[in-house]
Amino acid sequence: MQFSLVTVIAALSATASGWSLTAYSGRGCRINPNAADEVYRKLEAPFRTECYTFGQDMPGVSCFEVRPGGGGPQGCTSGELIPQSVLANGDCIFYGSPNCGGSDVGEMAMSSPNYDTCIDVQGSRVMSYQCNQS
Repeated sequence: MQFSLVTVIAALSATASGWSLTAYSGRGCRINPNAADEVYRKLEAPFRTECYTFGQDMPGVSCFEVRPGGGGPQGCTSGELIPQSVLANGDCIFYGSPNCGGSDVGEMAMSSPNYDTCIDVQGSRVMSYQCNQS
């Protein structure tokens, strides 16, 4: 039995999808549209990550950012962002220390790639994360 390339690609994409997360400078997984200093960054990748630390390079991860009044999505070039909250869609673990160290500040495992979870850490920041394919 032979399968077409289209069938194989469709089967693979149905069984493994990537992850996405949106990192916010403020709490509550949202930004104040009247605060010019707030920002959020959308990060996505189709693969499992070992560990990424916010403020460092994240090879293979697509990134764009939005600022209130900033004219829409643009590249992630405004400097370092250490988020206070993260909206995640995927199987990810978040840490309060760089390089996925220290105690977990939140863990989530989603069974659906269409399920968003807000990780909001009071009095702390999300420093690093690790995500698996969903």
